[in-house]
Amino acid sequence: MPILKSTSSNQGVGAQIPNIRTTYLSTSVTLILGLGCNLISGVLSARMLAPAGRGALAVITYYPSLISSILPLGIPLATSLHMCSGRRSADQAASTGFWLTAILGVIGSAAAVLFVPFLLPADKLQLRFAVQLVCGLSIAMVLSPVLYAIERSRHMFHWVNGLQLLTTVSYIAALGIMWWTHSASALVIGIILQVIQWGLVVLHVWRLGKNSFLTRIDLSYCRVLFVHGLRFFGPAGAALIYILADRAILIRNAGFVENGLYAVAFSAAYPLSLLAEAFAQLGFIEVAASRDPADLIVHRMCALKIVIIVAALGAICVVSPLIRFAFGNAFAGAIVPTYILLGVMAMRAHSRALESMLRGADRAWPGIVSNTVSFGIVVIGASGGFITGAQSLALNLVVAEAFAFAILVAASSSILRISPIRLLGMPMSFISDLPRQLSVSWSELTSQLAHAK
Repeated sequence: MPILKSTSSNQGVGAQIPNIRTTYLSTSVTLILGLGCNLISGVLSARMLAPAGRGALAVITYYPSLISSILPLGIPLATSLHMCSGRRSADQAASTGFWLTAILGVIGSAAAVLFVPFLLPADKLQLRFAVQLVCGLSIAMVLSPVLYAIERSRHMFHWVNGLQLLTTVSYIAALGIMWWTHSASALVIGIILQVIQWGLVVLHVWRLGKNSFLTRIDLSYCRVLFVHGLRFFGPAGAALIYILADRAILIRNAGFVENGLYAVAFSAAYPLSLLAEAFAQLGFIEVAASRDPADLIVHRMCALKIVIIVAALGAICVVSPLIRFAFGNAFAGAIVPTYILLGVMAMRAHSRALESMLRGADRAWPGIVSNTVSFGIVVIGASGGFITGAQSLALNLVVAEAFAFAILVAASSSILRISPIRLLGMPMSFISDLPRQLSVSWSELTSQLAHAK
């Protein structure tokens, strides 16, 4: 029996992704290049600001990240699903999703400017103006997820990949100028991040054209899309609140130096979880258009496991020299937390991909349950006084992530009607066929590049 049935006879734009192997490969390559750029930008900002300054930057950027993560309320995912499954016309879904998100962004950013000063701990009130200013500019960060969702639903994957690389390269260029002019500060870097986001919004709007934003909006459909977005926000919101809870706890419980050490440890380990993004983004669209996604999900999870295992082994070898020689000896206290966080990010990568594909099958509750449990474990650790620094927070996250992953696997097995061993295993048929698949993907990619030239 199919897990997801289309509710309309309209043909969705995402019914089939052309050149799926090439799309996965190019998206993965883009993510790897982006991770390299993020590493360079992390090193530059850490070198310029030192641990305490890097901690101040973590505080300033936390609140805009919280706004942009929560306020879309699942509308980008709902917009993508409606565009892919043909529930409404693609232009109507895109326009409605964009304007709903824009309204939420304006309301949330204004509320943050007013109320964030009351949320800052007493020892960090000197950052009040900086946080208010950056929050006031954060509307573009709220809009970006829905714009990317629209473009992916229209199969504009190469454009999306190019914009993501442009973001990181622009940030590195700005940091390089600040390094050269000795003008770096946590506030300036926070403002530059928002300016880059506004530039990206302009490029999104230009590329998508007016039909994606000026199609007549039906108020009844606004309610449908908003409610469907809230259904997606359950697992997405639970996951985001859980992911952002670590920084909130450390901001309240520790000083700027510990926040700076954790920011470096997190930036060194976080790329491991980002390797799942290609599987999460494209897998969502594939599953949304599939009537029997169990085999598809198993196959994608097998490929993800190979990527994560190889990447984790490489990361273990380079973490210590990377932090000591790139970030500097001042950040040596981040080495042990980074090793611990690598385990957290490996589990989080699998959870992220699996949750996203289940949402594509219109099954949101496993993500809600697993992330709520993990968030509860983190809160218990914080309220019990176990989280006092970067290392203790990382250990707490390992326990929380392990419980979340176990619950998610059990729920997924029940929904897909397959055993956990099959979901987590590595079939020999997949391994033996892997060289052929990689060869075909590489041939398709080189053929497209040659044709483009």
